[in-house]
Amino acid sequence: MDFNSPNFPLRPAWTEIDLGRLRRNLQLIRRDLPAKVKLMAIAKDEAYGHGALDVARIALEEGASSLGVSTLEEAMALRDGGLPRRCYCSANARRLKLPWCVAHDLTVCVNERTLSASSPGWPPPRANECRCTSKLILA
Repeated sequence: MDFNSPNFPLRPAWTEIDLGRLRRNLQLIRRDLPAKVKLMAIAKDEAYGHGALDVARIALEEGASSLGVSTLEEAMALRDGGLPRRCYCSANARRLKLPWCVAHDLTVCVNERTLSASSPGWPPPRANECRCTSKLILA
């Protein structure tokens, strides 16, 4: 099958989100979760095209304890939009970006093999306040 053929039928599609229903779904999810379970709202890629600020704001209002994004730019867009809650960024934060991440209170993924306690410039200033996750790639 040739998907690039001019004879291939296109399927028009669109996605629409009802923010009221999103709110209700989050209320139901939160109601059924044990009290100690934290909920992270994923707002990457503009909340999958639904509007990251609106979706994130509603998720936080309905009990999400944090937000998840893919890039540092997405994290800062949420911060600039007035959402100060903890934000986890899954993009690998390189050594040069770590002080910037710390200054903006982002939790970042660090997976550089060369980034260790003995590396020059590490830990960054305010390292006692730096939250990181780690990604291990076993080859």
